[in-house]
Amino acid sequence: VQDGTGFRRFAGYALPAGLANDGLRPGDGLAGQAAKENRIFHVRDVPEGYLPVASSLGQGEPRELLVAPAAVDGAVQAVLELGFLQAVRP
Repeated sequence: VQDGTGFRRFAGYALPAGLANDGLRPGDGLAGQAAKENRIFHVRDVPEGYLPVASSLGQGEPRELLVAPAAVDGAVQAVLELGFLQAVRP
């Protein structure tokens, strides 16, 4: 979510305990690039160890990512990053 100088994590699900919330500036990392360019990224073959996800039933690593900006009147207000444990089909 936009906080004036950049973005901060507003919510997360299945994230590892103790994950830092250092904030994000437009252009930093994949989510920052999505915010800066106001465009969606679909990443296949996510690098090993990128960001594990966990639940009470187990843990895994995403195989694909969808990173999408949420904009109002052309100004990005938030970025949504979804990790998929299996390949996404159109």
